Amino acid sequence: MRLQRHFTGQRIGITPYDLSGTGGEAHIYVVPPDRKLAAKIYHHPNTQQRRKLGIMLANPPEDPSEQREHTSIAWPIDLLSMAHGNQEFAGYVMPRVSNVRALFHVYNPSVRRQDSQPIDYLFLHRAARNLAASVRMLHARGYVIGDVNESNVLVGRDARVTLVDTDSFQVIDPVTSEVFRCRVGKPEYTPPELQGRPYGELDRTQEHDRFGLAVLIFQLLMEGMHPFAGQYAGLGDPPPYEIRIANGHFCYGNRPGPYRPGPIASPFELLDKSIRQLFLRCFEDGHIHPAARPDAATWQNALSAAERSLITCERSPKHRYGSHLSACPWCARTILLAGRDPFPTSAALPYERPVRLARAMQNAWRSAPPGSINPGTLAANTPMSWQHGTSLSYSAQAGAAFATPSPTRFSLRMAGTGWTWGALFWALLAIASAPLGLTGMMWLTALLSAACCLQAFRSGSPAVARVTGVLCAGLACTSASVSQLSRSTAIGVGNLPAAAGAIRSLSFSPDGTRLASGTARREDANLIEGEVGIWDVASARLLCTPERASGDVVSVAYAPDGRHVVAATDSPLRTGEVVLVDASVNGAYSSIYKSRSPITQVAWSPDGKFFASAGADRSVRIWSATTLQNEVSLDLPGAASAIAISPTGGLIAIGCESPSGSVVAGSLTVWEMPSGRRLWSKPTHGNGVQTVVFDPSGEFLASGGRDGAICLWNPRSGKLVHRIAAHSDGIAAITFLADGNTLASAEERRTDTGTLHEVVIRDAASDNIVRTLSANSTPITALSYSQESSRLAGGGRDGTIRIWAVPAIQSRPVSSGPQPLSPKVTITGNARSFSSP
Repeated sequence: MRLQRHFTGQRIGITPYDLSGTGGEAHIYVVPPDRKLAAKIYHHPNTQQRRKLGIMLANPPEDPSEQREHTSIAWPIDLLSMAHGNQEFAGYVMPRVSNVRALFHVYNPSVRRQDSQPIDYLFLHRAARNLAASVRMLHARGYVIGDVNESNVLVGRDARVTLVDTDSFQVIDPVTSEVFRCRVGKPEYTPPELQGRPYGELDRTQEHDRFGLAVLIFQLLMEGMHPFAGQYAGLGDPPPYEIRIANGHFCYGNRPGPYRPGPIASPFELLDKSIRQLFLRCFEDGHIHPAARPDAATWQNALSAAERSLITCERSPKHRYGSHLSACPWCARTILLAGRDPFPTSAALPYERPVRLARAMQNAWRSAPPGSINPGTLAANTPMSWQHGTSLSYSAQAGAAFATPSPTRFSLRMAGTGWTWGALFWALLAIASAPLGLTGMMWLTALLSAACCLQAFRSGSPAVARVTGVLCAGLACTSASVSQLSRSTAIGVGNLPAAAGAIRSLSFSPDGTRLASGTARREDANLIEGEVGIWDVASARLLCTPERASGDVVSVAYAPDGRHVVAATDSPLRTGEVVLVDASVNGAYSSIYKSRSPITQVAWSPDGKFFASAGADRSVRIWSATTLQNEVSLDLPGAASAIAISPTGGLIAIGCESPSGSVVAGSLTVWEMPSGRRLWSKPTHGNGVQTVVFDPSGEFLASGGRDGAICLWNPRSGKLVHRIAAHSDGIAAITFLADGNTLASAEERRTDTGTLHEVVIRDAASDNIVRTLSANSTPITALSYSQESSRLAGGGRDGTIRIWAVPAIQSRPVSSGPQPLSPKVTITGNARSFSSP
């Protein structure tokens, strides 16, 4: 593509190899040959964009970092037109920024820990101050950002920031007073007075920007926590951020409301007093009087003063905190987070993966009385099997367990007044473990541990101490695996409150022996993020849980070789990620792609050569399983809600939500692979498509929607072969069974006696119901069928996975009503139940 700069007349050539980014309205290319500039080329350029950019070029803001050779605002510096024909407008040139990362990657604790150079609290303070300085310069020139959000702020290694997507800013023509509005925005950063209003019809003000700026600063200083996130004390499901913001429910404020900070949230007192007062002015006073919100200059001055007051902890150089505090808050939070240091040093980072054992023992010991146990060490020179060996410690004063590097030794440190308390401690631990479903052997282990503990303290024998350490290690490891099981699948099991959320997706391994699950984020007292779980089906045992995702794990898919699981995430800030998980016990977790929009669906090709991801940005990306590179991109008519790849790998089907403003609520589109040629696209399911699946032969494509119907399609021609009226309030998931003629669907029906949640197995041709699988009062949100093991798995909104043995069924009419089929295995977190089908 040949382009020409407007002012200099220079001609530049751009190739697809220069592509560095893409968005909903434009592609961004690196400009050769020096590659210090970037070109934004619009998909559909228009005259209004050209006029707006012309005004911006004539009135640039002052750059606060210009003298330091840093671009704080990626402002347009020239227009671009096509170098041939009538030289129509194409886009613009701007400075290129490199070695930067999105602000989300800085303030989110889980994401920033993946960086090879850990940052500290001083870095976050400086980033917040530099952000305020850049916004101050824009406001001084009369501009309004409008779409203030974490994606439009990039942060360098030196904490300097760069504001991007400047062409979306609100611009006013100084001559004609014409307003070029900002037509986009995110509800999480939108002030209360604008919530629910169409962005394209609003004239924004700088007071609106100040709200979004305060939210970003709050997230930087409070470990990524949104100022309106918290533990919900009301009835029903927690409302979204836009409703909380509209109602002014700032959970750290002085006004009463249905929210309070979660038990592991950073305390508001962590912040300097002046900073706290500014947040109260913005989110409480500013809720009624927007003019009360602090401007960018006020934030810059307050952050500079707070930064100068930071002191360094004696234990860790990465722990910086305000001088108004009497002790290091990050050391205390390390204990609270079970050894997960919020600001680890480079040396400690390899050991900072969440320690499941520590969390399990923390929950088991949380009721131990302070000061009940004296310093003493029971150690066994026994190498542990963890990737980075750990030493487990428990602090009775803090009521928490934490882990420290110890590659060859398992040690248990206890504090108390003598051996009697040690024996009592282990006896209490054995009793507390009863609800976890411990077997008789584990009880025996607990009792032997108590006896050895007693003898060790009496005699001081190193040999007995070693035996004690081994037994304690065995008990702790067993308890940890039970804790993982309960956390991932059940709510309120025993005294373990850290249960994960609803099951969003399930996928059997090719041999049917393992099951991958994706869970939703729980926004309750514990604020547990979603995760990928790998289960052993026969024993109902959780084999591994990789690093928690940021938000919900909405889709998982097992690779045909059974070695990997690809997953999609949807964060609370409406960003997404495609990740690849090692399905072995170590559960290595690697990021493939990060998107500014949620990734909603993933699927593997049957031959394992590629996998596909689809998202809310109306695109499908095809990824090579070998290079992990995006090879093909397809455009969708709406946000993706379901995905399926045919058994031959030659077709890919996507179910979509409705495009904005469309009368039709859902659509189904099928492409031919690998050419990427679209075969057909049709509107279907009046209330939106929720699930799509191919039959085992690839001759039929089934779709289910919120209208309670199941449609069977010819995947090549797009002809509707058959429509099943399921008489349901919605079809959450469907799957074909082994014979290809029988469908299982997750349905929800309202009756006179209440709502029924069930999995219905019916003959696809005759609509006859063959079996119903009871889900009790729990909605089934995910289904997966294994042809190898003839098992059907259903995941519920309560976090429970149910597995049924479903052999080949001869489809036949049922005159006396559906015949119930009991679960073969029920994974509930603390036990397994077996019954005959």
